[in-house]
Amino acid sequence: MADRKLTIALPSIRLAVACAMTIGALVLAASAEASTLYTYSFTQDGYFSPTRPDQDITGVLSGSFSFAGPPSTGIVGKADLVDFSFSFTEYLAGQPVPVDHGDLSNILSFSFNPKKGGSLFLQTQTAMHDVCVGAAASFGLCGLPTGFNGAYAIFSSGQTTPPDVSFLVTQAGPELTLTSVTPPPVATTPIPPALPLFASCLGVLGFIGWRRSQSQTRGARERRAQERGRDRSRPLGLDLGAALV
Repeated sequence: MADRKLTIALPSIRLAVACAMTIGALVLAASAEASTLYTYSFTQDGYFSPTRPDQDITGVLSGSFSFAGPPSTGIVGKADLVDFSFSFTEYLAGQPVPVDHGDLSNILSFSFNPKKGGSLFLQTQTAMHDVCVGAAASFGLCGLPTGFNGAYAIFSSGQTTPPDVSFLVTQAGPELTLTSVTPPPVATTPIPPALPLFASCLGVLGFIGWRRSQSQTRGARERRAQERGRDRSRPLGLDLGAALV
């Protein structure tokens, strides 16, 4: 009898386990989609122009970038970026002159490690301008001398080397500031995709329980009917003889 009860209950147990696993997967997927958004700003001043040393010209590079994370590797790459923008401003005798700007589509290479002092590797390219920051500038990826921590190059048509106008910086790197941390939105409880599934599972489990109860009730009725039939089919004389004995 114990084996029979266990066999009858197994379909319900399996269905309940399947429902729980599916709902759990939906909950984990929903939580994985929501990530904290980090936004950093960066500023690099001290640019000078070796191609125009006779003029009072300096430059400032500034911008910001956002990423969802932190990534599993701890290193933010180009693919992790949600937003990016930069601008380069030239100061001629102290007067600002906007020279160039760009966005996410202009990035060639990007790497950012927030744990190691905010080290930034950046290489961007627009129609006639190249901007390199950090190791990208040190390696000469902007067509300028190696060993600098920042390089801004203005190329003439045809991407000539060296560029027509260039700015270099010897400082250690841009100043990075964490400007905002946006947490993921709080999920409603229960999660909408899981609620209909949970209700369906409850309905199926209830239907199985109802069918089992009906089957047990019908079996009990049939057994009672069979017992009454056997009693009626016994000869009356045998009953009287049994009583006399």
